[in-house]
Amino acid sequence: MNKKQQNRKLKYSYIRNYTMDAALAQKARDWSWKKIEKELGLQKVDERPRLRPIPRRVDTYLNRTEKYREYLQQEKKIDQFRFAVKQTPNQRKQTWVRFSEKDAKDMPKELNQLAEQINMKSGFDPNDSYGFAVVFYSFTQDKRIDEIEALMVKDRFDGDIYRFNTKVK
Repeated sequence: MNKKQQNRKLKYSYIRNYTMDAALAQKARDWSWKKIEKELGLQKVDERPRLRPIPRRVDTYLNRTEKYREYLQQEKKIDQFRFAVKQTPNQRKQTWVRFSEKDAKDMPKELNQLAEQINMKSGFDPNDSYGFAVVFYSFTQDKRIDEIEALMVKDRFDGDIYRFNTKVK
């Protein structure tokens, strides 16, 4: 294996372990180290990390990507965040239902924090329903936050409710 192939594998493993997003890692393995540092906040490494499996448990995923979300928040790129949970849409909805049982006491605090960050970025009250709707649809539809925000509209009958409009392009 030549040096270029080794370097590509090193970048892929490093980025996939950090972001838990295989598609992003595939794109970024051809980036320069300067671009990786600028886009993802990752410093250059010399030794290839062991490739970790992407966990099925949502709580584990949320805990492992907390630093990545903090970086996106600092760089004002939080709208690029995407849940990379390996579940079907129905399984994601079941997971959300499990979170929401018992008056949302089982809801991971990271989801609440993410919703508050989205609200503050958009100029809303931190507890507004908009951020929670965006997080819900991002989680259940498997889309990035900015993609969901582009499709969010206020309900025309009740202006305080936001819904996901799939017909908007």
